[in-house]
Amino acid sequence: MEHSSRELFVRIYNEHSSNLSKAKVLTKNEKKADIIYHEQEFLQWLRLKYKNKLTEKTYPKIANLTNFKLYLKNYLIIKNRKEVRENRKELFDQVRLGQLKPISKHEYDIDIVDAFLKIEKLVNTVVLKSGYDKDHYIDAMKEPLIFYCENHDLPLQLIINSERPILISNNGHAFETHLGRTLIAFDVNKIEALLSYQNSKWTNKGSFPSLVEHLVYRYVLHNSPFDNNIRLEKIMHWVGMNRKFLKNPKNKSKTIEKDYGRKQKESSNFYYWPYSEESLISLNEALVKQNKIIQIDEFIENFKSYKDFPSKPIVWKASQIQLLYLLHLIYKGQKQHNSSLLHDIAFKLFTRKNGDLDQKVLNTTYNQLRADLNSKKNLSTGLLSIRSIFDSLHLS
Repeated sequence: MEHSSRELFVRIYNEHSSNLSKAKVLTKNEKKADIIYHEQEFLQWLRLKYKNKLTEKTYPKIANLTNFKLYLKNYLIIKNRKEVRENRKELFDQVRLGQLKPISKHEYDIDIVDAFLKIEKLVNTVVLKSGYDKDHYIDAMKEPLIFYCENHDLPLQLIINSERPILISNNGHAFETHLGRTLIAFDVNKIEALLSYQNSKWTNKGSFPSLVEHLVYRYVLHNSPFDNNIRLEKIMHWVGMNRKFLKNPKNKSKTIEKDYGRKQKESSNFYYWPYSEESLISLNEALVKQNKIIQIDEFIENFKSYKDFPSKPIVWKASQIQLLYLLHLIYKGQKQHNSSLLHDIAFKLFTRKNGDLDQKVLNTTYNQLRADLNSKKNLSTGLLSIRSIFDSLHLS
């Protein structure tokens, strides 16, 4: 009876939805929750309307599209709107949570829920370094978890409350950031064991120790609010024990495997700058003059092919969207240059005065920028200033 009645109601629900000219487009989980909710409420409405006449035999006749429309029109009017919203949200969250399969977790897996909970607990029990606000920092550390749940249609608060693991594989989006967040509050005596475990599972191109040495180390250095000298020492001790340097061949024109798995040609050409050195000098002068960057002698060197992560990155003083627009113009609207994604170039060559840029934010910002440019929206004053700098180089 239950199975057949469910099929009957689903047909009624779908028929009603198909007749709505401006029906809201629901996700798969939203639709499933909506069906469960209305099926329960419709059944209660039928019991009130037909009293003792509603039985297993009469249900197929009484439960029809006409009555369903009457239910929507009359019954919901008297419902407590706040109570309805709360009940529907709870049901929707339970449906989304129910879609997740059972999961087994190794102690050294990258679990972004566990990482956040450990950070939250530590922030509330130890003294933070000067310049860190507890609530603001917790919110910032929660953002990657929010981002993941929104993109995978998961109930954030239920997952946090139940401490259900969300595991990130080493080829997952922003893995190095999630690894860095994990290390910020991980048992310091088990850091090297965790890194060895992740190294054994590494399937991506490039060197895992190199990723730890550059991206992960920098993330912990600039984003940990705790006294992290011992933690950083543990990370670099592991890197020192596992790092392998490649010798450059005598033939300078031969393609070689550079640090972090990038294949390059060793030459005097620029890797991140597709134009002349003279034009790069002009760009440097214009950015300094317009107060977009802090002047450093290494500006030109940072664009050469020898290093992905310069020891002295360029400090960008303007907004991130201005930086991405500049790169967008330089690379003629392409998403990447020499196999490097545009937002990755921004992350590798530039930093902010108060800490490193965030790859996820850069990627999101660039996607929004491209959408705005495609819609022909008027440029803001900041973007117009970048356009003026680029035009002064006479590159296009």
